[in-house]
Amino acid sequence: MKIVRTFKVKYIDPLSQEKESEVIANSKKDALSFLNIPPASVISTSSSIKLKSQVSLTVQLQLLTRVIGGILSGEQLPNYFPSIIDDFHEFARFKPVIDGELKKSKPLSELLTVLPIDELCIKIIANGERAGKVKESVKSAQDFLKLRKKIDAGSKSGLKSQIFLAFVALLTLFWLPAWIVDFYVSMESSGLSIDKTLSTHILFFIDAHRAKMIVALVASIIASFVFRTQLTNSLSKLYPFSLFYGLKATNDSILFLSIFTPLFRSGIPVGEFTNAYKSVNHANAKKLNTILAKGVSIDDAVQGLQFSNSFKTGMRGFSKMGDAESKTNLLEDLFDSLTDELIIFAERTGLLVKMAANILMYIVILLATFGFLLPQLTIGVS
Repeated sequence: MKIVRTFKVKYIDPLSQEKESEVIANSKKDALSFLNIPPASVISTSSSIKLKSQVSLTVQLQLLTRVIGGILSGEQLPNYFPSIIDDFHEFARFKPVIDGELKKSKPLSELLTVLPIDELCIKIIANGERAGKVKESVKSAQDFLKLRKKIDAGSKSGLKSQIFLAFVALLTLFWLPAWIVDFYVSMESSGLSIDKTLSTHILFFIDAHRAKMIVALVASIIASFVFRTQLTNSLSKLYPFSLFYGLKATNDSILFLSIFTPLFRSGIPVGEFTNAYKSVNHANAKKLNTILAKGVSIDDAVQGLQFSNSFKTGMRGFSKMGDAESKTNLLEDLFDSLTDELIIFAERTGLLVKMAANILMYIVILLATFGFLLPQLTIGVS
């Protein structure tokens, strides 16, 4: 998501009617320019900061399909792009900005930056423009979005429900002991006694140290997020870290191919490719550039970077292939196989989260049963 500034302008139109329009712009001057409103007609303006969240992947795919149709029609960008925007109500409020950018003869990638769509897709298209392969780069962006949609359909909804279940379990685990301890105290103050089990003592311990445990848990979550890359890399051979490492390495490999394949088809030098790749993965691009500067081939260079083993194996012998068509076919087949592998990793990650959430919920149930419900059967007078 991006933070954008939205201007709301009240003005008098040429028919002397009061109207109101809203537009995303960097300044009041830009807003009036985009809306084509003379300053003398303005009644009032107000601005607000909003989050520009992405539209659905389906809408993004439909947009790119229409763009490919416009390119194939042979028409110029200013002739076909406005009509595409008109057909999507999700982009209606961006229309004035798009019209203003078209007047400045901005390329397709810069027009797309105005819209709430995936930034990586925009970078893929921008790199294609640089190589003179706009149609191919839009197709590559489509392939990437289709991959994301396929993964989301298979795992996202399940992950959300399991993460919610884990959150409820944690909430219950920290709230339940306090309620049970209060119950025991009130029972004992009434002259009754209940035999305490190991589970009961655990519940009392959690209640006594609840604040410290919550702080430790939050600190662990924050530390894991901040140092997730270092943790994943250093523990990449241990399960379940190997699963997350495989997921990241496969995703990085697909991003590499999303940039490399369309640019390779265009025949640009490898040095220009690394400049384009920087916009997606600066760290990997810097290492790749250093290795390539030593005269190493691209298929040998990727062996020393953090890509999946499937990708590294598939790239071996790439430079030794005779014709460009064979190399292109290899890259496309490799992309398809990595896509299937990424989906498998996503499904396995979803199962891991599901298992962890279920175990946590079972722990809560067992503690409640053996630490609270069963001991009540032994209530007696002290």
